[in-house]
Amino acid sequence: MLASSFSMLRAIFTSFLLSLNLGYYLRPAQAQVVGDQTLDSQVDRVGDDHLVITGGQEAGENLFHSFSEFSVPADFTVHFNNDVDIANIFSRVTGGSISDINGLIRANGNASLFLLNPAGIIFGPNAQLDIGGSFIATTAEAIRFQDGIEFSAANTETEALLTVNIPVGLQYGKSPGAIISNGIVVNEGPDEEFFPELRIEPDNTIALIGGEVSLKSSRLEAEAARTEIGSVSEREFVTLQPDGNGWIVNYDSVNDFGKVTLSDRSRIISGNGGSIQIRGEEIEILDSLIDNLTSGEVDGSNTNLIATDLIEIDDSFIFTQVAREDGSSITSPITGKGGNILLQGNRINVSNVSLIVTGTISEGNSGDITIHTEDLLIQDGGQIRANSFGRGTAGTITVNATESIEIVGTGVVPDFDRNTLAVIGERVVESGLFATTESGNGGEIDLTANSILLRDNGTISTLAESNGDGGNIDIATDTLVLFDPSAISANAQEGRGGNIQINTQGLFVASGVEEQITASSERGIDGEVNINILDVDTKIDTTIPERSPLVVENLIYTGCSFGKDSINNQFNYVGRGGLPLNPMEEITTEDVMVDLGKIELPQTQNQTPESTVPLQYQPYQEIREANSFHVDKQGNVKLVAQASTVEFPSTCQFNGFRP
Repeated sequence: MLASSFSMLRAIFTSFLLSLNLGYYLRPAQAQVVGDQTLDSQVDRVGDDHLVITGGQEAGENLFHSFSEFSVPADFTVHFNNDVDIANIFSRVTGGSISDINGLIRANGNASLFLLNPAGIIFGPNAQLDIGGSFIATTAEAIRFQDGIEFSAANTETEALLTVNIPVGLQYGKSPGAIISNGIVVNEGPDEEFFPELRIEPDNTIALIGGEVSLKSSRLEAEAARTEIGSVSEREFVTLQPDGNGWIVNYDSVNDFGKVTLSDRSRIISGNGGSIQIRGEEIEILDSLIDNLTSGEVDGSNTNLIATDLIEIDDSFIFTQVAREDGSSITSPITGKGGNILLQGNRINVSNVSLIVTGTISEGNSGDITIHTEDLLIQDGGQIRANSFGRGTAGTITVNATESIEIVGTGVVPDFDRNTLAVIGERVVESGLFATTESGNGGEIDLTANSILLRDNGTISTLAESNGDGGNIDIATDTLVLFDPSAISANAQEGRGGNIQINTQGLFVASGVEEQITASSERGIDGEVNINILDVDTKIDTTIPERSPLVVENLIYTGCSFGKDSINNQFNYVGRGGLPLNPMEEITTEDVMVDLGKIELPQTQNQTPESTVPLQYQPYQEIREANSFHVDKQGNVKLVAQASTVEFPSTCQFNGFRP
């Protein structure tokens, strides 16, 4: 996306996709919705492009349908002609073929539609929804109800199917099929269109829950509603619970998840209290957008991405904003609080100028961003921001990383002319964490990790422009490393600078704390920077120890004898020469043992008065097995052995030590 030829290449690629998808438009239109005769589901063709579904089995407000095939051809409409009193339509596909949805699905009234096909579901470029209730597409094997009854695509027995109870969950079988949405983008720019475009009415749920889930050039829209995307493995159970916004989807019983991918300019749009949840083992957001807008008095809801392993966000945007739907300037205050963003995964990568943003351009407070992970990597211009462009306060960014936080590198953002899509310039942007404001108070940043590394313009900032106060930064880490250029700042223009609190066991700054860690104000009161080295005794001492003045080789003999010179044999303790016991200890100086002189022994008749007597040794007694006993005066019996004497050889080698 950096070269001016990108628009042309994308246009060529879009044309290529259009040609590939012509098959959807040109292939013969055939009725591919066929009842399997288990529930009396009737399919009638009306005209050239209309299929009407009647019959089925009713139980209270529930309506059950069963099909051997369920695919909607291009430009066709499949109409569930249900009674308006029906609340839920449960439809299963039992024939083992994938459902190819490339037309319009319609239902009467406010009925919710469940489409159950374990083999898989594909949404083509023309897929659309026209229903008044929720839409749940699933590759589960069965829908389980409150009374224990299962509506199964594998077991088609009908005796116990009729139930007036509400569903409590989705039971997945072996190798659940994928849910795929393959679309195209045309008219790139402000008037671009997305196909397929799956949209539901407010206060409902749109859910795609399958083996793997992939959205390519697709758009899901759920204003003031709930969006659920989940990928689960085989034999898992996903619970359902009805509420005012359709259905709450819960994964507490799931052990193994699958992969969710959004790619090629896919969009998930929500707002005004709507929530977005994506669950999987791996979640990839590639060249795509997730947007959750607050434009009135209702507080925004949560946008949650939860993975058991990896969350990869590349060249993509995740927003919760307090703003008008068209992004225009504010004419009246918006008081609703922006939605929060939660990212949770073992590894989280934010790269290639990706933005994760909670923001406000009005009086409502910006939402908060919370990240739970082992390792967080922000690189190549990736940014996590809690912004305020109005009077509202910027939100709080909280990162709990059990291992590391790494912020590194820059990225280039092209500026496009909205009419011609020509590249008119480039902007280089700071990878980093930002909680900034233009007029309100800066947000706060709280970081906890074993290690935090900033390099190549990596930045942590709570800048407050105008008269706002800078936000506070709180960092708790074992090691904090700042290469040059990188910075931690809680600065302000007219307001007070924020405060920076750093608790660490090791701080490594390339060019100096005063240059890279600041809490200043241009025209106001500076904030405070408090750096607490928690345990000074554990710091690594990098000083070069002095050599010992003693020459040990001159003080220790390597041989000995029992001759007249043996009295000159010595052993002197010289310590460690100034070395600590381990590299984490301070260097200590140990005194050398004082030389107490020579021992003078009495002369013998074989020595001259000028000589000294060599040291005398007792014979070495060999340890032997007891071969006798005796009784001492106290009456104690003692085992004894006859002792033998062993004399030392005339010469020995034992490096200065005597036995």
